[in-house]
Amino acid sequence: DMMKPFRSIHLVDLDDCADGVKCDFAVDTKKLRTKGYDELVRVNDNGDRIVVYTLQKGNRIKECLVVSTGKNCFLAQIKGNASMKDIDRWITENSKR
Repeated sequence: DMMKPFRSIHLVDLDDCADGVKCDFAVDTKKLRTKGYDELVRVNDNGDRIVVYTLQKGNRIKECLVVSTGKNCFLAQIKGNASMKDIDRWITENSKR
């Protein structure tokens, strides 16, 4: 089962919010306390900024934060006990959709 390594997923989606709310969200995300997290990926694309942070213990990913600001604003928190292989497989499977 592809979701087995993931214990919980929380998502805050601001797509339907006013532009002012999205701007406030972008400012607030810059204040995130990411001490202890590793920045896995940072992408800037046509005004959208996506950053993926991971919290690891050994070679296991215990938490993943995905922050997107710009036109498509959201914050996703994924908790579990995943390996990079699990993450790669999950991304590959979901990219096919």
